[in-house]
Amino acid sequence: MIPSKFLAVVGSIMAIGLAGALPAVAQTPPTPETSDDEATPSAREPNTAFGRATRTDRFRARRQNEPAETVPEDFVAIAQGLVTTASGSEGCQVTEAKLMGSNAEGTTFYEAACATGPGFVVSTATPPAAIDCVALAGAAETARLADPAADPGVQCSLPANQNILDVIKGYASEAGIACTVDQGAAIAVNRYEIGCAGQDGYWIDKTPAGWVKFSCWSLAIESKTCRYTDATEAAAAWPAILAGTEASACVVQQARKLGKDAQERIVYEVKCAEGDGYLARLNAENRAEVVHPCAQAAQFITGGCTLTPAPAAAAAPAE
Repeated sequence: MIPSKFLAVVGSIMAIGLAGALPAVAQTPPTPETSDDEATPSAREPNTAFGRATRTDRFRARRQNEPAETVPEDFVAIAQGLVTTASGSEGCQVTEAKLMGSNAEGTTFYEAACATGPGFVVSTATPPAAIDCVALAGAAETARLADPAADPGVQCSLPANQNILDVIKGYASEAGIACTVDQGAAIAVNRYEIGCAGQDGYWIDKTPAGWVKFSCWSLAIESKTCRYTDATEAAAAWPAILAGTEASACVVQQARKLGKDAQERIVYEVKCAEGDGYLARLNAENRAEVVHPCAQAAQFITGGCTLTPAPAAAAAPAE
């Protein structure tokens, strides 16, 4: 199951009210046209529904006949100040920004594209709040998996922020994953799924100490689902895991996790398509350091192997 708290990412957006803010703004009627003598600064803005919440001294001075291209420059400066202050987006060097809207409380929202990494939706809340475009896209995908007709909520729309897979590939590289990444998404807060072309994928968690990765074959054993890794791709991980051991010829049909041994190696039982199964003790790199045939398993664990049938009793000698 994908952690349900991920769906709260958009709701927590983040206590800044963004999810409900934009539709309301979009329905705000434009300010009626007036003469230059009567017009307020916000009435002269191209998007009058948002102008009151975003005007600065430069906005107040701007008149209708000024070049429209000055507006994005103002948005870049405003968005840069917000992402620099907001938690989690401090390293973003804003290259492009757009005004998204304001809510009834006067909080204004901008989308910002960054020179590297994901873009963000940021708000003028106190303190400023930000959520990255990868998380927003992941929340939308998760919602649509549960209900294809679900409202995806607020999404990033700048062309530079449509680089979700490229950002995910960067995260995979940082986590030490060397496969050809062909799919990826945020699936929980600071958790991402990596899909690998023709082989087992991963979940990776971003922690203060660095990236932590979980192989999809091991997650499947714990009844957790990788959406980008099928059973064939997960099974393809076992030859490398068992390589160089007496179990190297085992075509793994089923596996179960037993726990850790005294050396902190994770112990699995594997059932083979033919012949005896094995206990395999895996190191931190998911490589089997020691294997035991199931015929001997009872010497090492109580109850022995359970996936592999016990050897048939020897026939009684003929009289």
